[in-house]
Amino acid sequence: MMREVIRVLRPGGLVICCEWGYYAYPPDRAPGVFKFFDVVTQSLGQLGIYPVADVIPDLLAGSGQFDGITPQLYYMPIGPWRADLNGQRIGRAFRAACRRFVEAVRPMLTNAGWSEEALYDIFSGYLHDLHTVSGMVNVYHTVHARKLAL
Repeated sequence: MMREVIRVLRPGGLVICCEWGYYAYPPDRAPGVFKFFDVVTQSLGQLGIYPVADVIPDLLAGSGQFDGITPQLYYMPIGPWRADLNGQRIGRAFRAACRRFVEAVRPMLTNAGWSEEALYDIFSGYLHDLHTVSGMVNVYHTVHARKLAL
């Protein structure tokens, strides 16, 4: 991927990489959410898909082709637990997106060998935690950098 970014990006061009974390915080208070993300991560791994957010800044730096490499984490509230109205609105909308994500990953998990019975239990625990655990966030990883004019 990095070779292709270097090839197609013109000097001075901006590369932006973003990836949702494969987890939610705090995992110790939300066992259903933890189990769900663990199953999703395992199933993605069977397809050869692994989280890369943590290594992108090092890949950009190691290429010698970029400067201004800026990694950033954003914490997206899950549910309306924030005190401010805007945070509550965002948290409700993101929790709704998390609920839709369950059905989006169902075919992948089924193809990975998870039975409907197991998925029912995993999804039920996840959805229960989404609606009962206050203070959860999902982490959004970003990094941006400019291509050097060599």
